[in-house]
Amino acid sequence: MYRLISISDENFTDRRWQRYFNFMANLHERYKSDHVAVSWQDLRSRHLSFLEKEKAYDRMVIFENDDPVGWMIFWILNYDLPGQMPLLEFNALYDTVPPALKRTMACWFIEMMKTLKMTKAFNVAVDQRLSEVAREWGGEQLSRFDKYVLRAAEADENVIDEWLRTIPEHNKDLRVQFYKEYPDEYLSPIADLLTETLGDMPEEHESDMPYHADPDEIRKQIQWRRENKVPLYSCLIFNEDDEIVALSSVEINLNNTKNIDQGMTGVARKYRKRGLAKWLKAALLKYLREQFPEIETFSTYMRAVNDPIQRVNMRLGFTREQQGYEFRITRENLEQYLKSCED
Repeated sequence: MYRLISISDENFTDRRWQRYFNFMANLHERYKSDHVAVSWQDLRSRHLSFLEKEKAYDRMVIFENDDPVGWMIFWILNYDLPGQMPLLEFNALYDTVPPALKRTMACWFIEMMKTLKMTKAFNVAVDQRLSEVAREWGGEQLSRFDKYVLRAAEADENVIDEWLRTIPEHNKDLRVQFYKEYPDEYLSPIADLLTETLGDMPEEHESDMPYHADPDEIRKQIQWRRENKVPLYSCLIFNEDDEIVALSSVEINLNNTKNIDQGMTGVARKYRKRGLAKWLKAALLKYLREQFPEIETFSTYMRAVNDPIQRVNMRLGFTREQQGYEFRITRENLEQYLKSCED
């Protein structure tokens, strides 16, 4: 029998946070799942502050015999804003997720969708184990979504040096600038560029994902990052009119700077095919290794169909570590799944 406890529940005691932290470390060790916290106190602070920041978000931890065996989140990105994006995520410490646990998770996601008046949600299943669960729930497979890792010691230095030498020479009207966080005076154009480039990312199947970046939401994220020591280091490219035409960002946990998460790299439409993604990636890699010489790995997620950025990353030395998929999962899918379990 599984017991679900929200991280906001008073029954989620310090002892449970400690067990949850150990569980997340086990997930990372066994399945290479993300795990950035360095202690259970760090994990608690990070999760609870994120919960406080978001208007439509909950994280449920699944216990069996008082031991954590899984977690689930339901989150509406851009709640009360244009381009609401409902997201559901989950993970569990099983090679094959037990049927009873799949039913338990499906029931909770249905209740969250009803409460928040959502008929569908998008899921990124980070590996084959979790993809099989989404398929069994009736989720519609959209695009393959892979995790790539670059080991800093194995980066292709010749490629990096070549790009940093030749690409700026061919783009003398542009300049690069580094930031520890997005500058407030540029948040509106940054939001516009993110909306444009996210919407232009190639897909295997039309997803109808509503891509919308909002300056005020970015501002809230910056504040959360300051409080939790997880800055978003960025490299921005400006034209002669001081307009941002390209950007690339990485998330850095200042409590653990050995492993870096590469985020979005985007180039404005009229500046594409000028090598700016290569320039951004190479410049940011070099800059970060100078700032944090202890870096061991850079990790990034990308759609398999996104061939241009795939080629850039492969030349730098990134290799695929996990293979997963994006899904659209409807409330009707989950209800039909539960009904089939009763038949």
